[in-house]
Amino acid sequence: MLVSSLVSVAVFSMAGSLGQRKLDQFAHDLHLQMETAREYAVFENEEIGLRIQDGRFEFLKLSREAESWEPATDRRLRDQSAPESIKVLHERRAGLPLLTDEDSGHRPDVIFLSSGEVTGFTLTLSDESGTSAYEITSSGGMPIRLQQTQGRGG
Repeated sequence: MLVSSLVSVAVFSMAGSLGQRKLDQFAHDLHLQMETAREYAVFENEEIGLRIQDGRFEFLKLSREAESWEPATDRRLRDQSAPESIKVLHERRAGLPLLTDEDSGHRPDVIFLSSGEVTGFTLTLSDESGTSAYEITSSGGMPIRLQQTQGRGG
């Protein structure tokens, strides 16, 4: 009986640490990719957008000719999806610039401007239990911050 209790504790602990590793890896990867998008916008003199929907992160590029947002084709700006075990909460700050007259369904939630500025946002990534979380934030300037926070369940 004692052995079965220890085995179940070990399995639960390993599952928890696997979920934590997935969260750690995804948060760091997404933060790095957002910093890459910011740098790309500056060096290429392009406006880059990030659309966040249902745990999916889609990078967009502003087409000056078409005056619309189009999917980014550069391999450094690849789309990502959060693993199912990760919850995504996005808060956009007021004042997102209207760079096009497009329908808001196609507009990005975060914009990386060619000036190096980033529109303000807070993105919270948490594990299924809500005990561990990361926040990726920008107040509009540089850098984009990544901070591990304690989740709501902990």
